[in-house]
Amino acid sequence: MRNQPTVPTAHIPTTGDIVKLKEPYKPADFPQTRNSDWLGFSYGIVVEILSTQMIVNGEAYGNQHPRNVSLNLYDATGQMMIEPTFVEAGLYIPTYVDFHLSELELYKIASETGYIPVANPPDWEQIWEQEKAVLSEFMDLK
Repeated sequence: MRNQPTVPTAHIPTTGDIVKLKEPYKPADFPQTRNSDWLGFSYGIVVEILSTQMIVNGEAYGNQHPRNVSLNLYDATGQMMIEPTFVEAGLYIPTYVDFHLSELELYKIASETGYIPVANPPDWEQIWEQEKAVLSEFMDLK
């Protein structure tokens, strides 16, 4: 039996949690990119859990813990990411962007009374390392 990836943390991300992107997301077609000092979208609100497993050659690896999530992104000023064509049409609907947990750091946990700041975020990078170990059995990954 192959190793199953596990989440190396006590907190499992859920909808409503706030995460910080390890690398800011800077889509090329956004008006803010015209301003050279704009840092990009650095934060996201988890709006959907996309997957909890990866499938390789028909076999499922993983468990109930999230692997990929959809986020509504916003930048350091609080500006939400809304597709420019939506704005032009008068539709102010935040755009979803999908990420693997290894690209994110837990920033605040959603609770019934508000958000709880996270002083020492868990290392979700370990999830990708474990997945690479499983995938390396099937392909050449570095």
